[in-house]
Amino acid sequence: MLKYTKFVREDEVLIAVVRRSWWGHMGQMSVVFLLVFITSLLSVSFLGGSTLLKILFFLLAAGTIWRALVLWMSVRYEVLLITDRRIIDVDQRGLFRRTVTDAVYNRITDITWSKSGIKETFTGCGGILITTAGSASAIEIRPVRDPKGVQELIRDVAEAYEHLFNADKRGLHADLPAQTG
Repeated sequence: MLKYTKFVREDEVLIAVVRRSWWGHMGQMSVVFLLVFITSLLSVSFLGGSTLLKILFFLLAAGTIWRALVLWMSVRYEVLLITDRRIIDVDQRGLFRRTVTDAVYNRITDITWSKSGIKETFTGCGGILITTAGSASAIEIRPVRDPKGVQELIRDVAEAYEHLFNADKRGLHADLPAQTG
């Protein structure tokens, strides 16, 4: 979990890291495996051929490496971080495009989980949609394992945050419940 500390403030506690299920990366994984297969099949004939064939081979190999790097970055950094103070959504699109969105618990208006389609039904995966007050956008991550459990965890932490927030407003001292994750 150390790789996510750059998204978490010093005074926050990281409670859980929710990753997309590998089912969510199947399309990209299929493309990478297909490119690796084609590149390996063509390597012998292209490398022994003319200069144009060698250039085509190296372009195909470079494209394969690029797609593999994009997939690796997506798998590594597309996460939903649940801290004791807020939700942080990290969306990695490609190698050089990352969007980080956060929502403080007292701004969250709705947490919805859903399962749609045969793949999500059989794998037990689904999606989480978090809407916030005063924002046109929502936080969504799909597919995740046990979306209902993730929703319950977020609600529990949000309730604990609200309890702590209200106690601090009244001048009382209260702590968050024991961490899970």
